[in-house]
Amino acid sequence: MGFWIGMNYICIFHDWKYSPCKCRDCGKTRVKKHKWDGCKCSQCNTIRNEQHDWDGCKCIRCGRVRDKQHKWDGCKCSQCNTIRNEQHNWGSLQCKRCGQGVPCPICGRTMSIINVIDEREGKITVGYCDTCKKTSRP
Repeated sequence: MGFWIGMNYICIFHDWKYSPCKCRDCGKTRVKKHKWDGCKCSQCNTIRNEQHDWDGCKCIRCGRVRDKQHKWDGCKCSQCNTIRNEQHNWGSLQCKRCGQGVPCPICGRTMSIINVIDEREGKITVGYCDTCKKTSRP
C-alpha cells in the first residue's frame, strides 16, 4: 500500500504475501528471503551473477551468455547466435550464415545491402558503403 508523489510511487506497507522476497506493489526485493536455485530465485525470478549452470557459453537457467566455450559453426555460435568476424561463408553480397554484408573493397567496413532500380535491368540488389559511398554488385 502506498501513494504517488509526481511520477514516483512510495510504498508504505510492503505486500510480501504472494512472494516472500518481492513486494507486489513496488517490486522491492528482500535479499535474505530469496530461494536461490543456482543463479535464479525460484520465487521471483531475480538473477544474480553467480552459480550459473553453464552449457558451453550459455546458462541454462537464466540465458546469460559468456564469451567462453562457444560452439562455432563458421562465424556464428550454434548455441547463443553470437557472431564473430571470422570464417564467414560469403555469398555474392552477404554471409550465408549470419547475413552480414561483405566488406567494402576500399575501406573494409561492412557494406549495407540495398535494392535499386536500374533502367535496363529493373530491380537489382547491390552493396553500398556508407563510409566511402562505393557500390558493389554481385
